[in-house]
Amino acid sequence: MQGDEAALIALHARKSADSVAAWRIANPHRPLMLVLTGTDLYDDIAHDPAAQRSLALADRLVVLNELGALHLPADVRDKASICLQFDHIGGALDAGLAQQARELALHCPRYRWLGDLPHADTRARIQAAHVLVHPSRVEGGAQAVIEAITSGTPVLASRVDGNLGLLGASYPGCFDWGDATGLAALLLRARDDRDMLPELQACCAERAPLFHPDRERHGLLTLLASMLEGDHRGPA
Repeated sequence: MQGDEAALIALHARKSADSVAAWRIANPHRPLMLVLTGTDLYDDIAHDPAAQRSLALADRLVVLNELGALHLPADVRDKASICLQFDHIGGALDAGLAQQARELALHCPRYRWLGDLPHADTRARIQAAHVLVHPSRVEGGAQAVIEAITSGTPVLASRVDGNLGLLGASYPGCFDWGDATGLAALLLRARDDRDMLPELQACCAERAPLFHPDRERHGLLTLLASMLEGDHRGPA
């Protein structure tokens, strides 16, 4: 901090606790906004003194779901504002669906269609997301699902072979393709059940080593070697 900043926007009550405290000491009359994640609301602020101190020092608290403020202590709840997230990334392959996405974005402030983004930007958003939704009808989403798994981002996916083949046949975060009600129920659980996302994250963490480049390289080289040696059946 150079001393001439107009305000501080901090993320995480506990992780940014030192910065929050330092700002308030150096700038007692300048505004401080604190953005709270699920880790804050459903864990840290209940028992961590540093996180609790951040709540008290902040001028405004931002929660990322409509029920988030209910988990705040009563004496700071009036400082809370709601900022909902729901980003949709991907180019339109169908003009009709593109129009539906634009109309939905106009009428539903929780939904944003960001269109076709560069790979690096998309990967960064996957890594920062609470959950990745992949409702594919047939193919699954090998690249997107794998990048979510290896980024530590839980996945909600349609129950099709292309997805189950990556996530595992018993993966608990699946819904039937076309079942919007089932997907909505999973999203509500992800929001309200504090155990759900950690469970999905743990499942993804178990699968992540399967997609390590070294494993892929070894499998391809083993297959190539078996072919060169005349065994066209490949490795078992």
